[in-house]
Amino acid sequence: MLQAIQRSTRYVLKPGQTLREFAGTVGPKLGPAAAPFLALTRFIEKLLYGRDKATAQEVDETRRLAGKIEDGLKP
Repeated sequence: MLQAIQRSTRYVLKPGQTLREFAGTVGPKLGPAAAPFLALTRFIEKLLYGRDKATAQEVDETRRLAGKIEDGLKP
């Protein structure tokens, strides 16, 4: 997913840049993929920095968001 976004926006995640910073930078360039990408980014941060594991429902939601991102990146 990250590679697709980098190709689409022609912006590469910089070393030391957080996902939230990256999402804030590329969001305006993503068009309809921006909102689901920001939602997915928030969820990933929650998993990375929180103690909880993803539930089956949350995994399904991330798949749905990924599909929306892919659809939003299509020309």
